[in-house]
Amino acid sequence: MRVIQQVRQAIKSELGYNSRQVSVRDNPGGLSTSITVRLKKPGLDFDKIEAIAERHVKVDRCERSGEIMGGGNTYVFVERYRAPAA
Repeated sequence: MRVIQQVRQAIKSELGYNSRQVSVRDNPGGLSTSITVRLKKPGLDFDKIEAIAERHVKVDRCERSGEIMGGGNTYVFVERYRAPAA
């Protein structure tokens, strides 16, 4: 199962939020993967969603220098709800 599907499934099973409430998108680019989780409605539990999303972050680092290794990393970003501009 792809990471994006795992994030969606975890949010749905643990919090009961669906795609009308939370958007989970894959941002392909290069050798690493970036996932954006966006809250679409006010009043959703940002902290719990962020905790679920952070479980899926995978960043490989050099054992000696601690630098992030190129390729194969998964970054997850969570965006709070923003009311549409009037």
